[in-house]
Amino acid sequence: MQKTLLIQLIAAALGAYFASRKGRSVLAWGLACFLFPPLVILPALLPPVIRVEDIRQCSKCSGPVLKGKGSCPRCGESMPIDMVECGSCGKFVPEGRNCSECGAPLDR
Repeated sequence: MQKTLLIQLIAAALGAYFASRKGRSVLAWGLACFLFPPLVILPALLPPVIRVEDIRQCSKCSGPVLKGKGSCPRCGESMPIDMVECGSCGKFVPEGRNCSECGAPLDR
C-alpha cells in the first residue's frame, strides 16, 4: 500500500513538472498521473502549447510563423526582427526581456 502511494506521488510530481514545462495544466496532469501513473509519459511527449502571441504572419504568403524564426516555413521569406521601444532609454531594440542598450526590463 505504501509503495503504491509513493509511486502515485512520484508520478503526480513528474506529470506536473512535465506539464509545467510544456505550458499545460499542472493540476490536471498531476491529478491524472496520480490516479493513473502510466500516464506520466504523455505530458513528457506532448508538444508545447503555442500561444497566439507567439505567432506572427508572413508578409509574403500570410502563413503562420513562430516568433524568433528567421524565415517562413512555407515560402522561405526572411522575417524581420521585431523591435520595441525601451521605456527607460527610448531606443528601439530587439524584442526580449531586457533592453540591450540600458538593461532595463521591457514592457510587454
